[in-house]
Amino acid sequence: MSNDVFKLLCPYQIAWLRDESPLAIGEKSRRIGWTWTQALTEYNGTPIEVIDEDGDENAILGFDETCGNSAVTTSLYVYRPGSDTDGEFVQGLVGSGMIDHIDYGERNGLFDDLIEANMGLAMFHPRAACRIKGITNA
Repeated sequence: MSNDVFKLLCPYQIAWLRDESPLAIGEKSRRIGWTWTQALTEYNGTPIEVIDEDGDENAILGFDETCGNSAVTTSLYVYRPGSDTDGEFVQGLVGSGMIDHIDYGERNGLFDDLIEANMGLAMFHPRAACRIKGITNA
């Protein structure tokens, strides 16, 4: 998310957006900007995921592509996921009978498990995914 957006937010809104916990619980009240803050992370009920850094904080999609006369552009990848039942758009695939689970037990108060599976993605509509190229860091 652009740092320019953070200039518009209150500290508690910034903390909410930066929280990477698997579960976030908040108390909603009037006029705290909850809806507006959440609008930055979703569009029309669809989550917007920003994948900008790897685990070592290196840019995954830096502004290092060449488009036209500029060598400082990047691409935006957009896809439309299908539902669990429609068999359309972009779907995740898991091989039948190809999931293995190994239980390593409990370590330091946490359960340690390994799950191995053959997985993939399938695109069932020719326009379910696209690349928008030539985006500059404006």
